[in-house]
Amino acid sequence: MAPALAVGDCRRMRHAREIRVQIVRQFESSGLTQEAYAEQRGIPVGTLRAWIYKLRREGKGTPLLPVRVIASIAPGARQPEDGAGGIEIDVGEALRVRLPSGTSMAMVAELIARLRARC
Repeated sequence: MAPALAVGDCRRMRHAREIRVQIVRQFESSGLTQEAYAEQRGIPVGTLRAWIYKLRREGKGTPLLPVRVIASIAPGARQPEDGAGGIEIDVGEALRVRLPSGTSMAMVAELIARLRARC
């Protein structure tokens, strides 16, 4: 049987958790990949990923914010000449995902969540 925790141990655990939450929040706002941020902070990338996963499971990860999509007259936002339309998601500079119009928002949200977890 494990020894009982002393009051000081609980405080240290709570303090350590607060530090992990702060590190994950800083990572999420950094714009860096998990690998780059972990290297910058001097922590193993697997540790960072575990902290992110745990916080998201607890429901305390970065929440998805509701957005309002509006039509744009910007040249880059015009529909393709074939009129197909759809959704484009840019992930950094290296990846652009195009989804056809009519794609369910649940699928789009799931895709974004999975991309965030990997990027």
